[in-house]
Amino acid sequence: MPDQEPSRHVLEIIPRAMRLIRGEMRQHAKGQLTVPQFRILVRLNKFNTQTHKELAEWMGVTPATLTRMIDTLVKRRLVSRNTGKSDRRITFLNPTATGRALAQKYHDHINSLIRKRIDALSSSDHAALKEGIRVLSLIFPDSSLI
Repeated sequence: MPDQEPSRHVLEIIPRAMRLIRGEMRQHAKGQLTVPQFRILVRLNKFNTQTHKELAEWMGVTPATLTRMIDTLVKRRLVSRNTGKSDRRITFLNPTATGRALAQKYHDHINSLIRKRIDALSSSDHAALKEGIRVLSLIFPDSSLI
């Protein structure tokens, strides 16, 4: 029987890391962005353009639920919504310059927090972490973001 300890550890540690990131995001955003809105902005920053349908599928929500989230981001001028030229049923979503800057600000803050924790590790723990991250990237290829 294969050793199931590593999978249990992954299931315990990754949610802890995500709680830290979400908590820090909420504290730093102070009501400016919700975590789902932040995820949308980060995703749009990475891919520049996503259709409404693609983004709803990635978020794991219905198109109607995503519409409400996007409405808020459009009203705040963080995201633009454009209708397809050849098919008006398709809606394309793009981050605005303001949306890009805000997502980058929060991303940089959270990255700094994590970097401080990593910098506090011993050199051997730092090397082990790098190797662990390399292995995790093999297990979890970049098929989704945040």
